[in-house]
Amino acid sequence: MTGLRPALSRILHGKRRIRTEQQPVDTDPPQQSDKENGAGKVDVSKREKEVLSCLRDGLSTDEIAEALAISCRTVKFHISNILRKLGASNRTQAVALAIKERIIE
Repeated sequence: MTGLRPALSRILHGKRRIRTEQQPVDTDPPQQSDKENGAGKVDVSKREKEVLSCLRDGLSTDEIAEALAISCRTVKFHISNILRKLGASNRTQAVALAIKERIIE
């Protein structure tokens, strides 16, 4: 969990890549996504915002499921929707984009 905050900070301050133990991860969103509705705002449900907040806090799928009283399968479903809507390729990038777009604080 301690590595998440510095990684998010680097992304939010314009760094395009973050380092992981294995390899660098590109933080640029894909060219096409469901990211924006007609008004330029990302259309994320209330529950997806709750899941994003849990992800921001570094919770695992199991911990999110327990915190929100839903199944792990439902958590994974919400995360898939979040990744698609934000055009993110991983959880860290989704959280960074959600903070940047002011979906979550």
